[in-house]
Amino acid sequence: EAVWCIANASAGGAPEQLRYLADIGILDPLCRLLTVSDSKMAAVALEAIGNVLQLGQVHKSEHGLPENPYAAVLVANGGHEHIQALLERPELHDLSVSVLEKHFADSAALTRTDARD
Repeated sequence: EAVWCIANASAGGAPEQLRYLADIGILDPLCRLLTVSDSKMAAVALEAIGNVLQLGQVHKSEHGLPENPYAAVLVANGGHEHIQALLERPELHDLSVSVLEKHFADSAALTRTDARD
């Protein structure tokens, strides 16, 4: 239930609410959910992560930051690797590619090639 609440807040809440959730560390538990065997739960977590990363991209642009602050947090806590691991799961592959291409363009070509081999 909790992941659905976070996902709904990330998709339809005010940017300030999502920024608050990101600032208090919501990315770490969402990243841990990427490793569960329940594909629907992992997909919901990945969608929420994508929404947080999108907010970070807006924040980066508005404040002239050198990088997306939430993408940096995601990389630091191993979330980027968890997303790459989802490329091996057919039911999560397309969503994973979408998040990687949109927020980690430098690794998207490599991960797409690796996943198709």
